[in-house]
Amino acid sequence: LDTPYNQPGIKSHLWVTQNIWGDHTDPYGYLSEMGVSKEKLAYDLAHGFTDDNPTTSEDKPVIDPTRAGAANSTLTDGTNYAHIDQFGEIENANLHVAGWHIANYKYEYIFIMDYNTGKELARVRADGIYRPDVNQAYNTLGNVGYHVSFNMRNFPNKKVYVMMRATNDPEGNTKGGAQDFYDKRWYLNIPQR
Repeated sequence: LDTPYNQPGIKSHLWVTQNIWGDHTDPYGYLSEMGVSKEKLAYDLAHGFTDDNPTTSEDKPVIDPTRAGAANSTLTDGTNYAHIDQFGEIENANLHVAGWHIANYKYEYIFIMDYNTGKELARVRADGIYRPDVNQAYNTLGNVGYHVSFNMRNFPNKKVYVMMRATNDPEGNTKGGAQDFYDKRWYLNIPQR
């Protein structure tokens, strides 16, 4: 990656540590979590990148801590509607999920699901958040939004997605009626912490 000392170009963190000063670390571990290898980084730095030369591979999706899939379409079953606006790490091992769900039930629960098995890994009750934008767009009332967090350390080496459940069951199960949306379009590969 490094160009010679007396020439303009790219200098890695390691090169700076060895030749100038400081204690710098190259971000290869962080980049590898996003599917970018050292070789791919070197190629991209040398040649740039376009849609024909993406920086990640399909089997290693980008882990965007806030809005990687926010442009996904709204989920609907014809009567109920839901959308995930944010899904990712917002601080050290804090997996944040935010969005909205319109369904006529008493409680909202957000689940983290194992992508490969479909099994529940965790759930949390989501107290409603006022979303005037959603209420206006769907001609509804109430606190249809949610912001919840999970500890990522509970899901090491798991590929996960979000399931939203509107339910009449205070425990978050289906007793008394429920409506679920599974959104597998937006998933995360959780690293070992």
